[in-house]
Amino acid sequence: MFLKDKPCRVFPAPCDVFFPRLQDQREDDVDTVVQPDLLVVCEPEKIHENGIWGAPDLTIEILSPSTSRKDLNEKFRLYEREGVREYWVIDPVGRWLQQYVRGDDGLYGPQNLLVRTGIVTSGVFPDWSLDIASLWPEH
Repeated sequence: MFLKDKPCRVFPAPCDVFFPRLQDQREDDVDTVVQPDLLVVCEPEKIHENGIWGAPDLTIEILSPSTSRKDLNEKFRLYEREGVREYWVIDPVGRWLQQYVRGDDGLYGPQNLLVRTGIVTSGVFPDWSLDIASLWPEH
């Protein structure tokens, strides 16, 4: 609901995100394609029929034993290099959220936050917050 009156759209997996090296590169020639668990794009020109072309504004990965190393290392470096403005990693087993926000230098800087309880406020959408407890309701 927060994004209702904004030009942003939410995309759940599976949704391909293409990071082309060249502006007019063909889909078959793009060698870096990922499928984040959840992403938000606020630039309509990045939204194509076959997926997202370029960096989302917010990307969220939910860790699993088979993806944790890739999400915490390879995708971290990829998202930082390609310009993803905010990257969240959520660990449902450890019950924590790691928030990375790009600084003016283009790097995920010292404002990065590991949260186990409380409220996380988005760096890209400062009027939007999430209560971490809502991610893992009690049984």
